[in-house]
Amino acid sequence: WHLPGHDDAGWEAVSPAAAAREEPRQGVTWYRTTFRLDVPPEVDAPVGLVLDGSPDRDRRVQVFLNGWNLGEYTGGGNGAPPAFVLPNGILRTRAAANTLALAVLSGGDTPPGPGPVRLELLGGAAGGVPVEPVPSPGSPGTRRG
Repeated sequence: WHLPGHDDAGWEAVSPAAAAREEPRQGVTWYRTTFRLDVPPEVDAPVGLVLDGSPDRDRRVQVFLNGWNLGEYTGGGNGAPPAFVLPNGILRTRAAANTLALAVLSGGDTPPGPGPVRLELLGGAAGGVPVEPVPSPGSPGTRRG
């Protein structure tokens, strides 16, 4: 479900913020979206994914970008919302499609949604080192270990 080529046409459309207000239930709920960025090649612009949901909620959110697991956020009163840096190479910054998937595990007393989710520019500078795109897992040219 986290790979870019997965067919999610039959999935119900819902916003993560709206799902955060649903009735609590236990289990894993998946959220997927695609987006494009158009960052000029001469600009190094790191981008972060911010989960703005309440930090005191008992839930885990696994973050996948273009098929790669970037990490996990565990709620439960441990502070400010996290910003996951979306690494250049895995993040397509030159008008190519990106697939973002979130797997939200709720413990049964928490709504299934992660709350509001947003992209945030974490800075920007002229120059930088050119980065080649990293193929998604399972794509042609991806080495399996």
